Amino acid sequence: MSVPAIAAVLTPCFFITAMLAPSATTALALLVLPGLLGSLWYGPIYATVQGLVPLQMRTTAASIILFIINLIGLGLGPLFVGALSDILAGPVGLGSANGVRWALICSSSLGVVACGLFWMARKSIREEMVS
Repeated sequence: MSVPAIAAVLTPCFFITAMLAPSATTALALLVLPGLLGSLWYGPIYATVQGLVPLQMRTTAASIILFIINLIGLGLGPLFVGALSDILAGPVGLGSANGVRWALICSSSLGVVACGLFWMARKSIREEMVS
């Protein structure tokens, strides 16, 4: 859980830097790092889920974790960023381009919450493993 925690705190740093970059070339170059760091949690999470449940429940646990990740990440994530972008662009008055930029920056900051949860999981995960 340490690797995903560190990646979860570094990803927003690089992403925010990319969003605030002065040129598109610099931004695209900086977006490579969050793309790589943002996917470091996949392996440890799926391995942990498989280790936390008994052998006969592993396929069900894998499908449930995939369902939850897709429902929240792919279902609610874009909806949240779009709604926040609309709020920042309209009532706050940032304009459409800056509204999207700041909505993405705000949503990427949720990685700090993920970091805290990964870090807390480090303490008890070994005792909870079934296999």
